[in-house]
Amino acid sequence: MDYIGQLDYSVYRFPRYSARHMYEPETYIYLSLPGVSLTPAEIAAIDTNIKAIKYGSGVTLSSLTAKFSTVAPTFVTQISQDLRWLAILNATVPITATWSDGTNTLAMIPVAAGTGETYLEKITDPTFDNAGLWTSGVNWSVTGGEAVATGVSAATQNIMVLTRTIGELYKGTIVCSNYTSGTFRSNIMGDSSVNSPAGLGTSSRYFTGTSTASAANGVYAANTLTAKFSDISISQVLTPSISGFTFSDGSGASFNPNAATFTLNIVRR
Repeated sequence: MDYIGQLDYSVYRFPRYSARHMYEPETYIYLSLPGVSLTPAEIAAIDTNIKAIKYGSGVTLSSLTAKFSTVAPTFVTQISQDLRWLAILNATVPITATWSDGTNTLAMIPVAAGTGETYLEKITDPTFDNAGLWTSGVNWSVTGGEAVATGVSAATQNIMVLTRTIGELYKGTIVCSNYTSGTFRSNIMGDSSVNSPAGLGTSSRYFTGTSTASAANGVYAANTLTAKFSDISISQVLTPSISGFTFSDGSGASFNPNAATFTLNIVRR
């Protein structure tokens, strides 16, 4: 199909350009995807990257954040940039995209854009009444189906979730229903972050299994805290988000899928 010949400029959300602003066919296809709305400068940057891969030595994208499933189904999700144009480009010009965690690499071939995450629930305790799931908690109580922390100082209440599978991507969720003082941390799959006062509502964390050890998912109190938590759950992520894509030919046994940031090098094969 000749995408340029059939292009209707009215469907794209950018100004009409003269011939000197003609873009690569893959750029136009990308701009037609749902949710893509870019400034002229952003469009030019995407097109420049596509040209560098097709006709040059490739491009390197730095300081990316992303979440990986490195076992079937293999995919990357929650990428800090929309990289669906890579799958479009790979359909016409085969490419290799190599992620670096700073030390090790994971080579991949993007084959399909994500359409939205789906999940397999592993464990949940929406009323905090399953005593068999919980370990120690100082100054914690369960009242009216909620876990309540009162005047806590550096105390914890954790849920021992599951025996992890190496390479599977998990999403943990904690819901804070009420907060009045102090600070707290939600600890999901080993990722502990301060979530007060912005932590009211739902806090989610992702973690790719790197061992088969049981994962801790819970809440940490810091300083003095009065708060209520109404739900806690862990699910396996089965498909990538719209900003992600599946990959094939992946390799890199020592690659760290839980690194803080990644560098992505993209070249033509």
